[in-house]
Amino acid sequence: MEYIKLQIGCLAIVFFLIFLYLREVGVDPKKRTYSLFSAIYICAIVWIIFDGATSYTVNHLETVNYTLNLIFHMCFYVSIETMVFLMFLYILSITEGIPPKTWQKVLISLPFAVSIVLCFFLTDNIVFIQGSISNYSSSGSASTCYLIVVLYFILTFITFFHRWKFIEKRKRMTIFVYMAVSIVVLVAQYFFPQILITSIVPVIFVLGIYLNHEEPAVKK
Repeated sequence: MEYIKLQIGCLAIVFFLIFLYLREVGVDPKKRTYSLFSAIYICAIVWIIFDGATSYTVNHLETVNYTLNLIFHMCFYVSIETMVFLMFLYILSITEGIPPKTWQKVLISLPFAVSIVLCFFLTDNIVFIQGSISNYSSSGSASTCYLIVVLYFILTFITFFHRWKFIEKRKRMTIFVYMAVSIVVLVAQYFFPQILITSIVPVIFVLGIYLNHEEPAVKK
């Protein structure tokens, strides 16, 4: 429990938001939104679960199978890359719209696809480092993950500011705040790898999108 308290709290918040959403829309499936938001919800849960799993395994190296540790880290990196990619698509969908042409879809998806492939090939060179506060990992997969996060954050901000005039003032501030806070958390995690706080990011994403766009009360 010592290394997964944050993840448990983050999961509780995400599941509470799911509860609020389902309570608002009721049992009628016609009222529910099966969209990128749903995919982001699922990916957020996966991210937090594997963040907790890797936080535990990396601090119990003597009792956890090495291969299992690798698998957990690979799933964790893939969930981060997928979440950031979905967030880019979501911001794109509510501003300019997802490009209709196949070549455009391939172009914006190519970095994500390449990063997933590299994640599988580079995970085996992972190194577990003992820190004074917590152990942490370093690998080519982690570096690739950070690069793809930076790329899609840049693309997301370009899309956001390019369509600034066409976004409601309330939504502008909310989007900017949860993107900015997410960047601060990820930068802090990069420079201080022992703090293990990345689970905050998916919660910020989900909360920001829910309050800004997907809350049933707002949609009415």
